[in-house]
Amino acid sequence: AFLIYAHESLTKRQKESFLSYFYRFCHVNIQSFCVTIKEKGFFMSNKIEPHFLGKTLALRINYLRREIDKLPKGHTYINHGYEFVRVTSMNGMTKPFAKSLRTEEGKILLAEIKQRRQLEHQLDAALKQWTEFYGGAIPQVEYIPSHPVPMMMTADYYNKAVQCANPCEFKSNYIFEGVNFRSRCEVLVATVLKELGLDFKYEVEFSYMGTCYYMDFLVLVPEKNRCIGFEIAGKHGDYKYMTNQSSKKVNYQMMGFVENRDFYYIWSGEDWLPTSEEIKTAIICAIENC
Repeated sequence: AFLIYAHESLTKRQKESFLSYFYRFCHVNIQSFCVTIKEKGFFMSNKIEPHFLGKTLALRINYLRREIDKLPKGHTYINHGYEFVRVTSMNGMTKPFAKSLRTEEGKILLAEIKQRRQLEHQLDAALKQWTEFYGGAIPQVEYIPSHPVPMMMTADYYNKAVQCANPCEFKSNYIFEGVNFRSRCEVLVATVLKELGLDFKYEVEFSYMGTCYYMDFLVLVPEKNRCIGFEIAGKHGDYKYMTNQSSKKVNYQMMGFVENRDFYYIWSGEDWLPTSEEIKTAIICAIENC
C-alpha cells in the first residue's frame, strides 16, 4: 500500500481516492478478522502494551500447572542440629514425610521443591498477565509445531547447556543477578526476560566445524519444548565487528538455524539503546513465531 501511495505518477486526487479505499478495506477486513478470531475461541485484548497472544499465554499457563503438579511442595527445618526437608504435598502422596539433607534423596527433594517455587513464580506472572489483558476462563490449547526444531534449539540442549561458556575474559560494570554482561543493552534484555518470567542462559556455546560460537541469550520456551536465541549487536560503524556478525550469522544458518525463527537480532548503538517496550515486543514476537 505504501509503495502504491508513494508512486510519483499518482496525482493528489488519485492518492486521496486510494487512501479512502484503503482505509475502508482495512476497516472491513480487520472487523472480519476479529470476528473470525473470536469464533475460533481465541482471545484478543484491547490494550496496546506489549503482551502475549491469548493462545500463547494459555499454552504457557497450562504447561506450568502440569509441571508444578509433578513436583513436591515442602520446606526445610533443623532438628537436633541437622537439616531436614519436609514434603507436605506431592503427586500420589498419602501423608507428609521428611528426609535428611545428608542423604541423596533429601538433596533431590530439596532441588525439586526449589524448582517448584520457581515455576510457581512464573505461573503467578503469567496469571497476572492473563488477568490484565484477557480475563475469564483459561482455555485448553494444543501446540502443534509447524516446522522441525534444530537439535541445538531443543529444550534438552538448553538444559544441558552451560551459562557463561565464553572463555574470553572481560571486565564490565554491567552486572545483573550475579552475571557479568558485556553491555548495558544486554543487561536491559536480561531485565526484560526476567520481567516476562522467562528462563535464559547467557553466552551459551554452539560448535560448528571445530569453531565455537557463543549466543548472547538462549531463552527457554518449555511449552513448545524448545529454546530460541538472541544476539545483541550495536557497533554499526565498526567494519570488523559487522564482518564478524555476518560470519556468525552464516554459520548459525549452516547449523540449521533459521533467522527470525530460531535466532533473532536486537540492535542498539554506541550512543543509544532500544526501550524496554521495544525489547519486550521483540521477545514476545519471537516466542509467538518460533
